[in-house]
Amino acid sequence: MIKYFLICCLLFSSCKTTQSETNHSIEQQDVSFEVILESATDGKKGHSLEVINTASQLAEVYNILSKTIEPKHQIPEIDFNSETVAALFLGEKNTGGYHIVPMEVINENDTTIIKYKEISPAPTDMVTMSLTQPFCLIKIYNPKKEIVFKKVK
Repeated sequence: MIKYFLICCLLFSSCKTTQSETNHSIEQQDVSFEVILESATDGKKGHSLEVINTASQLAEVYNILSKTIEPKHQIPEIDFNSETVAALFLGEKNTGGYHIVPMEVINENDTTIIKYKEISPAPTDMVTMSLTQPFCLIKIYNPKKEIVFKKVK
């Protein structure tokens, strides 16, 4: 019995499996970001993901977001040479309980990827019965040239 065990061990140890080796060099690093404004109301009616690269674009978005409120939202100081702003709008919803949340921002090679999550209320959740337009604005430090959005579950 010991002979059979040793022979089996010898046979299996002499078998060699090969794995295909592909060298995909992906340089990935976390990027610092800061939520500068978020709300469940007063966003845009349509779902949109936007990159804001200039002070005039930022002022335009803040004018839209401040349209129905007093006092108006204060526009933050952004150094667009080293920072950019991303606006995540979930669109108009029939009830409360909805959110759009930035989860992670990473630089991958020449691209900045903004990973975000859309949160919906459970059917049994007690929610506000009013129209809402959830949104979130984030400031991204040292982004790459191309910025893409990726929805995560």
